[in-house]
Amino acid sequence: MKVKVIILTYMRSGSSMTGDVFNHHPEVFYVYEPLWSLQRYFTNDNLVFRMSKGPVQTHLNKFYDPDSVTTGHVKAFLDCDFGSLDPSTLIQYHLKNSLTTSAYHQCMTQNSGIVGSIRCLPKMVTPCRKANVTVVKTIRFSMAQAARLVQLDPTVKVVHLIRDPRGTLRSQSRVGEFKPKDIVAASKKLCDRVLNDLKEGEKLKTLHKGRVLTVRYEDIATEPLKFAQKLLHFAGLNMDKTLRQYVWNITSAGLPDNCVICTTRNDSKKTALNWRTKMDFQTTKIVDSSCQEVYRRMGYLPLAKREELLNLTIPSFVDVSNVPGVWV
Repeated sequence: MKVKVIILTYMRSGSSMTGDVFNHHPEVFYVYEPLWSLQRYFTNDNLVFRMSKGPVQTHLNKFYDPDSVTTGHVKAFLDCDFGSLDPSTLIQYHLKNSLTTSAYHQCMTQNSGIVGSIRCLPKMVTPCRKANVTVVKTIRFSMAQAARLVQLDPTVKVVHLIRDPRGTLRSQSRVGEFKPKDIVAASKKLCDRVLNDLKEGEKLKTLHKGRVLTVRYEDIATEPLKFAQKLLHFAGLNMDKTLRQYVWNITSAGLPDNCVICTTRNDSKKTALNWRTKMDFQTTKIVDSSCQEVYRRMGYLPLAKREELLNLTIPSFVDVSNVPGVWV
């Protein structure tokens, strides 16, 4: 029976690296950020015209609603039902970022429009239907929406990926998601969303045991092979030697630093904690205040002084064995 996995996470939270573990598994059909185009419709309250279904009116404040077309789009990708998607989603450039959708994307660059989609869709339908596991990685989805799909389909599972809010926010600010002066609002917005998803996830774990896995990016970055195996096991997959080598290469300096053909994180733990040497101490205190409950639930630790922030021998998170509800 096919397994369907949603990687539910947030912007700049280590999801590209985490998703790549699935992207390079031979039994997986992997979709990278399929909701990017759809979110733009919601921003402007536009109609969404779907290939094989009627138009749907969007509203900005309904994007994360369980009954919205957003939920239907994720379901369509998990089910290989691409005909129920809108044309804009089927041509968005993110499709080039997955090994299993890139052939379709390449075909679309040579066959434009709806006719092109129809001509090229077999390049996506065939590998999707052959795959034992379909995976959607998205920063544009809520746990309430994921819960709807879990309730509807017994083969759907959810990986809830969370990063230390300080690392997430520092990275978001660096890429221009918000201005540094707006850190109070940005930290509250992020941690309110994470906390809501955690609470919804706890309810879902009670109702549907074994189908929601809460994970920390820092654990994957610190022990990539160990926790990559846990991720794959959750989806009913094994790690072969080729994938093991790939995970090592992208996380742990398995290849030389001067390797020109590799997209590696030559030390993924160092990357995960890079915010500690780049973030202003007063900014971290603002995040501490906004995110206390997320820290408590996920095992993140506030750092009391600037000297502690810069001293990487002082941990900013507790060992995962002391965090109930994470990796279970």
